Amino acid sequence: MSPLSPAMNWCLGDVILLGQGDMVPADCRLIEAFALRVSNATVTGEAMPIDRSAAPSDASDILRSTNALLAGTSVLAGDGVAVVFATGSHTEFGKIARLAQSGTEVRSPLLNEVASLSRVIAVLAFGLGLAFFAIGFEAGLSIWQASMFGIGTIVANVPEGLLPTITLTLAMGARRMARRKVLVRHLPAAETLGSVTVICTDKTGTLTENRMAIRELFLSRTLAPAYPADLKPEVNKADRRLCEVARWCQTVQRAKDGGWLGDPMEMALVEMAGRAGLASASVQLVSEIPFDADRKRMSTLHETVEGRAMYTKGAPETVIPPLHGPGGQ
Repeated sequence: MSPLSPAMNWCLGDVILLGQGDMVPADCRLIEAFALRVSNATVTGEAMPIDRSAAPSDASDILRSTNALLAGTSVLAGDGVAVVFATGSHTEFGKIARLAQSGTEVRSPLLNEVASLSRVIAVLAFGLGLAFFAIGFEAGLSIWQASMFGIGTIVANVPEGLLPTITLTLAMGARRMARRKVLVRHLPAAETLGSVTVICTDKTGTLTENRMAIRELFLSRTLAPAYPADLKPEVNKADRRLCEVARWCQTVQRAKDGGWLGDPMEMALVEMAGRAGLASASVQLVSEIPFDADRKRMSTLHETVEGRAMYTKGAPETVIPPLHGPGGQ
């Protein structure tokens, strides 16, 4: 059983060790952290990695606290040691699950309209039944015959084809939505979506697949597409350096399914280097300097067949040397 297996019963005050690729099993506070970045997409919907440290935080909200890790989130990079302070239904993820289970079901506009129409039809049918009962009785029919006449009138005014017609219409709408890769669990939801006039959402990553891909590269010679790759690392020295930095200046790890685990941006860079046909070499990581807001770049030191090499990536103003000298010329 893994040290972070969800099947373990975690208690308040337990100390857990977290590393890249681990799932956080409970809400906890960091007491040690090294270049720790997490993904809170399962709780907040934010797809971008978030830095976490063991320094005290002034935020009163646990979701904004820089030294708190939430249950259900994943560690993208770095290592940390944390103390559990909430488990199970007391975690933020557990609160979301409890709210989802205790929420009241809201009837769709179609169901409200059908219920309103049914009441109108029932009142009219009952009124017509009483009217025809009175007419039949005045016409000389017995009470039994007049009652049967009134009841028959009521039954005749009930639209038996209303329910099959509504169901068939909703089924056709759900089928058309399925062709556009939209799954509908409840048929009335198809009509509810058609009644929507305004959709309010944000653009911070809640509607993404939580992965990134490189579309274009601004090379020294031109703006080139990244896929199909226009890089020639075996011919152009600058392209080879770019691919080496993209491939080795990272902290991602191989997943069991053959993919990658780690920062989405670093995974996109590694995949780009692989598509460019960069030959795999015997490269071993010696040390790394993680990215931080002050330095604005990340550096890794590797042992290669040609000796030790350092790869750096970061903000252009910190990586590219200034174009002008001290005199401004």
